[in-house]
Amino acid sequence: MIDAMAISTPRRYTASPALLRRVVEDVAILAHRRTGWTLRDDTDLSSMVEMDARLEALVDVTRTAGPLARQLADEGLASEAGGAAFLPALLALEEGELARLDALLALVATLPELFVEMALAFAWVSPEHLRGVLPRLLEHGGEAGPRFAIECCVQHRIDARELLLRLSTDPASTVRADALRAAGELGLTALRAACVEGCAATDDRERLESARSALLLGERETSIATLSALCLSDSMHQAAAARMLLQNSSPERGHALLATMRAAGATPSAMLMGAGWCGDLNYLPWLRSHLASGATDGTAPEAAEVAASTVEESHALAAIELITGLAPDEVRTDASSVERWIRDRGPNPGRAYFLGQLPTDQHLKNVLAQGRQVHRRQAAERLGARAATVGVFSCNAPVWRQQRLLAALTR
Repeated sequence: MIDAMAISTPRRYTASPALLRRVVEDVAILAHRRTGWTLRDDTDLSSMVEMDARLEALVDVTRTAGPLARQLADEGLASEAGGAAFLPALLALEEGELARLDALLALVATLPELFVEMALAFAWVSPEHLRGVLPRLLEHGGEAGPRFAIECCVQHRIDARELLLRLSTDPASTVRADALRAAGELGLTALRAACVEGCAATDDRERLESARSALLLGERETSIATLSALCLSDSMHQAAAARMLLQNSSPERGHALLATMRAAGATPSAMLMGAGWCGDLNYLPWLRSHLASGATDGTAPEAAEVAASTVEESHALAAIELITGLAPDEVRTDASSVERWIRDRGPNPGRAYFLGQLPTDQHLKNVLAQGRQVHRRQAAERLGARAATVGVFSCNAPVWRQQRLLAALTR
């Protein structure tokens, strides 16, 4: 891969055709890597800084290369390589070539896996390049156009309440769910009633996004009832519903929900993670009991034992970290680390912890700035639920936009 950071003053850089081809290929590689990187639990903001800088440096080379860059980008798209849709979409948006954008939207209809990397292009582009684009997206037949329009609103914090209200009744359930999700993430309280209405949908994802947004927007009756029902179902969205409900409930309500989930036959993994989301330190001894024998005294357990307990152990360690902030490796190797943490806190009934501290606004902002993605996403939801008009911090936005949002949060 070319060292993009070594290419100085890219506005005056002229690449040979062979080198430009490598640049275009590297853009696709980095775009593909980035879309997966932001979904990984262990990624943090600092690790995204260098990746986004490298990607932007390479993109800047293609911006000055003219038609050849577009030609090579289109050739890469034909190869269906991972990340290949990002650059053609970005250049089409920046150059205002809406006919090329139409062709890309048609391609997404046949290759849905391109959606995520094209969505990155809509997030990456500057807002001024979106003028006239939203109407064009909405005119495009199928689901891709409206879904990209919604993504533009979320990534660029566009108050498009009328558009989202219209799309919340779209014939496609994926479009409806995206529109209802956006209402909560943008803090559009005017759409609270639409979110409550969406809680009655038959599609589980639409119900989840409706209830999540209704809760974010300050409605606590229908949203909690809907999330509770999803927690007790065998839906693929059970975990997301439990997380949203438990991290925004008192420990007492969390205890009641977890007891109900257990009675309804929830999986051990769901119960373990539920205890972590609840945040009550009284769950810690029970969580430690799910660690593999020998894993907390520095000795190596038998292979068969590890194989049988790996999943439960990983969830127990993740839940312990959610409450205490203790790293899994520390808990594995130091048998007394959890007990010391509990002893230092003392009896503290009715208090929930998040990563070792009470979840104050300042602590949540610190997690957004310094934490790993798995925890940043939860901190963003917790903050969003505290003020209906705030919305949810976007943890997968381009780094420079995240840094601006963080600066605004800390003023």
